[in-house]
Amino acid sequence: VNGYVMAVVLGIVYAGVVILYRVEIIGFFNIGDAMIQKNAENYLRISMFSTVFMYLNALYASVMMSMGNSKLPFKLNTVGFIINMVLDPILIFGIGGHLNFGVSGAAYASIIGRVTVFLLSVIASRKVIANHGISLKISLVELREVIKMGMPIGVQRISFTVISIIMARISAGYGATGIGVQKIGL
Repeated sequence: VNGYVMAVVLGIVYAGVVILYRVEIIGFFNIGDAMIQKNAENYLRISMFSTVFMYLNALYASVMMSMGNSKLPFKLNTVGFIINMVLDPILIFGIGGHLNFGVSGAAYASIIGRVTVFLLSVIASRKVIANHGISLKISLVELREVIKMGMPIGVQRISFTVISIIMARISAGYGATGIGVQKIGL
């Protein structure tokens, strides 16, 4: 339960920061095309509403794998990916002139896929909680211990992400070829 509380709090904080600074974040890449920049900002704004679900889904998968069950998270995430893949073209381009949301449609498809995986995870976890006698109490002592243990790897992952973002900006200055070369290198 402590991990889920932390995932919700961190997801809300992260999404809030990204939504507030989306213009600056996208502007950092110096895209140069106002329409692309606006679409990227809209995608970022909309997709951030599923961040908490994305965090919870990743945590659920980790918990299940630590219990020796990697099949269930794989199956649940596959359902989410399939939903996203099916809905992407429908919500981007529409059907019969309806539901054509453009780039925003891709964000909506991602939200629907992530929420579906979350709901399926909640249904599946009821059985796991009942079978393993998992406590649903929040422990501040355990919460502090998890933060203390997770801080070094968190800092490492954030550092890698920041470095990757800076490299992407540098690569973007060389056009599509530069971005392609940088992506292959990562």
